[in-house]
Amino acid sequence: MTESLKNSARTKYTLKSKDLPKPKIAYKTVSIILTHSDLGLNIVDQITAISNLQVSLLAQTNIVYKLNLVIVNLTDSSLSLGVTNQDEKINITVLNNFNVRYGLAMIKAMHYICDNHATDLVLNLTSDFKAYIQVITKLLFHTTYYKDFTIASLNQNRFVRAYNQFLTHFILNGEGLDNIVGEVFCIRLSLLKRINLEYISNLNQGFHLEFNKLVHDKNQNIFNLTVNETKSTDFISLLKQLVYNTLAGYVIKYPLLSQLKLISIFGILILYIIFLVGLGVTGAVSWVLIYNIFIVSFSLIMIAQGLFNLYCSLFSWENPENARGHKSPEVYAAPKLSFTALLPALNESLVIGDTIRAVSAFDYPEHLKEIIVINKADDLETIATVNQTIKELAEKGINNIRLLTIENPKNKPDKLNYALEHVKTDVVCIFDAEDRPHPELLQIVNTEMVVGKADVVQSGIQLMNYDSSWFSMLNVLEYYLWFKSALHLFAGMNTITLGGNTVFFKTKWVHRLGGWNAKCLAEDAEIGMRLSMAGAKIKVIYDPRHATQEETPSTTKDFIKQRTRWNQGFIQVLMNGEWLKLRQLNQKLLSLYLLAWPAMQAILFLYIPFSVLSLFFIKTNVWVTMISIIPLYILLFMMAVSVISFSEFCKDYKIKFKLAHAFKILWTFIPYQFLLGVGAYRAIIRILRKSNSWEKTTHINAHHKPQISQLAK
Repeated sequence: MTESLKNSARTKYTLKSKDLPKPKIAYKTVSIILTHSDLGLNIVDQITAISNLQVSLLAQTNIVYKLNLVIVNLTDSSLSLGVTNQDEKINITVLNNFNVRYGLAMIKAMHYICDNHATDLVLNLTSDFKAYIQVITKLLFHTTYYKDFTIASLNQNRFVRAYNQFLTHFILNGEGLDNIVGEVFCIRLSLLKRINLEYISNLNQGFHLEFNKLVHDKNQNIFNLTVNETKSTDFISLLKQLVYNTLAGYVIKYPLLSQLKLISIFGILILYIIFLVGLGVTGAVSWVLIYNIFIVSFSLIMIAQGLFNLYCSLFSWENPENARGHKSPEVYAAPKLSFTALLPALNESLVIGDTIRAVSAFDYPEHLKEIIVINKADDLETIATVNQTIKELAEKGINNIRLLTIENPKNKPDKLNYALEHVKTDVVCIFDAEDRPHPELLQIVNTEMVVGKADVVQSGIQLMNYDSSWFSMLNVLEYYLWFKSALHLFAGMNTITLGGNTVFFKTKWVHRLGGWNAKCLAEDAEIGMRLSMAGAKIKVIYDPRHATQEETPSTTKDFIKQRTRWNQGFIQVLMNGEWLKLRQLNQKLLSLYLLAWPAMQAILFLYIPFSVLSLFFIKTNVWVTMISIIPLYILLFMMAVSVISFSEFCKDYKIKFKLAHAFKILWTFIPYQFLLGVGAYRAIIRILRKSNSWEKTTHINAHHKPQISQLAK
């Protein structure tokens, strides 16, 4: 801290002894977040000042504060822990955040404290904290004895104070605090853990304004500590601060403003359609010309969609490193994390016993794993099978399996949330009732989480019964391309819709997000989006040796039901708008593409026959015809890619590829697209009818036939 800055800070507030109670000596733990963004400041001097603060706090408050210091380093050079750790009175952690925006660095620091510190209070300081050292005592005093959250509003002058009060009144509708414009605060850890930090969209200078608003909405036991302090601030810095606060305030008040870039895309499309219709109505141009323009425009959209779909499908083959980087580790870390496998079931008496045996066979220490089966209380046949299997395994010395029954579960996520209350392990994972996971899977995930520091691991899922129905081969191929290729691309963009099983969460992350959304029919996609917003590190693994084997739906009717449920769930996530809180525009666009895919399938369902018929019955310009036919060429190319991809699937799973496989793909490809379209339309109809029931898929263990098991070894 420079001497001139010290002299420029004139704090009028002084802590008086009569302000404080006279308690016996108490003991509290405080985690301090210190932002280090100025290379001109000596970090060792700052740490020394914090160490001296510990003594001062004891003298003034009769409280022994044990200090944990988290230094958020925003400079472009690393800080040396060798120097800072010389002070044994303080537990010091440095979080280097090169090229990371301020707000995101703060969120990471808060998550780090919530996950790693057994602390009472969290105190946030700016790098010039020595200019307001006496204020810190007051902050801690108020939060220790009276309040859950205290903000110190360090006002530069009367104008700034008045403006910030006006802005606060505007944001909070005149309720609660007089001033939420402040970076210096103290909060109880219990309250901080209840704040959904992933909902903060402003990661620049307005971060604290949005954070303070979230705290205000969560808890009214908060206090403004107004300190009449004067700092010598140049006019430009003052103007920038006011502009940042104003923009952040209006975005908090009207969240839609933060989506202007995305909204502009929809706006342009709507205006474009209105413009074309207007031209036809006014007679400015002929309807034939408008039709041609519409066909060209729609064809270009379908061309872009088709090319991106091809890119997603071929992503892992574009560069071999893409595939190698997402295979299982060759060397496993020593078992450290404990696992709970959740098996939600309903009317699964035919398959649940084999699944329990498969999950209990994980090659992992018994004391570090458990299985919880969740079933509806009146499903007596499945319950009997589960109890019989538990008894059978108990005779072999396996006693870590439990059955939980629930009276009237709404759906699968409702069962998962019920079971989550009983989970005490480090990691919680989900398997469906027909799954056949690999015995080494827990070792793989333990390695990725311990060594790779992953928060969530989505392991590969692979349908295997490619010859059980007319559509099963393309269904198998769809899973293969999704888990082996597309998901890796999405994970690299930090925007992912997770699968419904063989997904592993650090339990603290699921608790932090409040569990699964029981109102959504695609709870896996929905929690994947929320994890992306929260900044969780998600790792996708696909290795044919360790992929969990599943079966395709047994009938066309079951397939349509399954796709209807998935499509309806995706549309629900699209309509709830939470994905709009993703921080980057490319993340929002990718989310829009993924979640709106059911609508695209419905459009494609109509476009293909419409495009073919227009060639024969509608006169169009030759260039229009050539452009409108391009999506069909892309469709043919996708058919060829599907044949080649299935040969890759056969190679990975030691299956002999036959010419008959290629013919089956070619003749079923178009009907399969129509099947997807039926599922998409059915989902839209169910949403319009407000039908949200869970349509269950029947499982018959078709993927566990002897010939399939032998081929997949």
